[in-house]
Amino acid sequence: MAQEPLQWIGDPTDHYPEDITFRFGDPDCTNDFSTCLWMDRDTRTWSWEAVEGVVWQGGCDVMVRYSHLPCMEAITTLNQVPSPELVEFATNSSSTTEVCITLEDACDGTELRHCFDMTIECAICGERNTLFCETCEESDPIFPTGCRLCDPVQLNEGLESCTGFCSQPCPVQDEQPNPLCGAAGNPPHNMSWYAFVASAEELTLRIEVIQCLFDYGIQVGIYDNCNFDNCVVWTGGCISSDLTLSGQFLIGQTYYLFIDGCNGDDCAFEVSIDQIAFLGLPEIDAITAFSTTREEGLTDNLNDPSNPVATGDCGSASSITVCPGEEIQFGIVHEGDPDNVIPGHREDCGAYTEELDYTFLWSTTWLGNIEHNPIIDGGGFIPLLRVPDSIGIHQICLEEILLDCDPKGGPVCLDIFVNNNNPLTLYQDNDGDGYGDDNNMITACQQTPNMVSQGGDCDDTNPNINPAATEIPNNGIDEDCDGVDQTTSTLNISGHEVEIYPNPVTEYLTVSSTLSELNYTLIARDGSVVKQNVLKNGQIDMSGLSSGVYLLRIQDTDNNGGVIRVVKM
Repeated sequence: MAQEPLQWIGDPTDHYPEDITFRFGDPDCTNDFSTCLWMDRDTRTWSWEAVEGVVWQGGCDVMVRYSHLPCMEAITTLNQVPSPELVEFATNSSSTTEVCITLEDACDGTELRHCFDMTIECAICGERNTLFCETCEESDPIFPTGCRLCDPVQLNEGLESCTGFCSQPCPVQDEQPNPLCGAAGNPPHNMSWYAFVASAEELTLRIEVIQCLFDYGIQVGIYDNCNFDNCVVWTGGCISSDLTLSGQFLIGQTYYLFIDGCNGDDCAFEVSIDQIAFLGLPEIDAITAFSTTREEGLTDNLNDPSNPVATGDCGSASSITVCPGEEIQFGIVHEGDPDNVIPGHREDCGAYTEELDYTFLWSTTWLGNIEHNPIIDGGGFIPLLRVPDSIGIHQICLEEILLDCDPKGGPVCLDIFVNNNNPLTLYQDNDGDGYGDDNNMITACQQTPNMVSQGGDCDDTNPNINPAATEIPNNGIDEDCDGVDQTTSTLNISGHEVEIYPNPVTEYLTVSSTLSELNYTLIARDGSVVKQNVLKNGQIDMSGLSSGVYLLRIQDTDNNGGVIRVVKM
């Protein structure tokens, strides 16, 4: 009967692995597998023995040879000549060995072979801990440690790392927030820190727990600074399975992600982000400007911080006109987001938030270059600037927003015309009634706070006293600042009281009485009759008369009456 040919029973991968990785928790790897099995990181196992009737069948005097075996016990038991080698172990690093199992038919020379790569990583992390910072401060962008992620470009591709090895019992770590994310959190043991820049207001991080040495799991959270006063989101405890972490974020702000092995567990993990579109910062459009030293600008809106002058597509101005030495607060606006980004985001021109941890690079023709970070330096995108005292044309430009992940280029410029062609006479107005003190006068280029263009206020501490106020007779106060206090004169005619006011008078003299008809005669100091008539509407027009003292005779129809002295101002 013919010999059955040498063949695998089924597929060789039914009995032996394809490429596999095994991770030891101990950074000083032992030199064998205590169970003497091929094992991968998912703890699936394969026997090393190629048993006839189980792994293969047929053939004639079949010889089985192993290039490598997982443990010394197997090598000794096999007694193969030459002996197979032990898979390679490299202390505190990763090593890969190609393992081959060969079946050879001694009668017809048929040969079957299956090979696979066996990677052994000492400690769970192996060589994958290159992107790893032990403290929040080290992950900050100002440190060149490589622990900052340009979200979501890198996180979309996935970050594979680990918590690092900690000998048990693992002590609580110093220089870390404790407990993590507030009183409800657990103590830190072997923290991994990463900094990333938010690209959207809502982000979801996905953490795949690949393997944990002790099955305690990990806890994950995000802070918005390294002072640890605000934990944005936290897992709420130790998790040994895959998890998601969702939170509200500020576009462009740097956040600090920590992953901690609970009780010092040595865990491998992969972090990715559920965010496809990279929104980032919209492009620079315009420089804005408003004056802090004027109330009514020479240029529209230059005095209005809520609606400042803007250049570019977001505004209509290409320049501003200011006075020598005027203080201007400059700012910037962006051109808006395109229509096809994340729903709910701004699509029109708007201001960048001043909470961006970016550096704004400016250039000016009178102060040179200025670098300013709103978070570090405060005071907006650029300090308050005083324009030159010299008459002429100057310029300020935003050259670039410096950010290693998402820089925005310029330049965007604004021309500044400094002149003093229309000087104003201004008066100090302390009581806010719109009239200033003639004794406190200046000449200026523009309207300035607490200064007005009208003087004549005879009491700048009382808003009820000014040239536009109504005079109250007989109170000893000159309300309308005409130099005198008006009084009311009284006559008794045929038992009826007649009141004449104001006195002194500027325009109209009022005669008030219950008598139905009165006649008046106004006589100048030289005795000439200036006016004589029947009193109509109770008023006598004095506006056309010269200043001076007059005699006023008032009579009823029976010629009963009297005379008073009237002062015309």
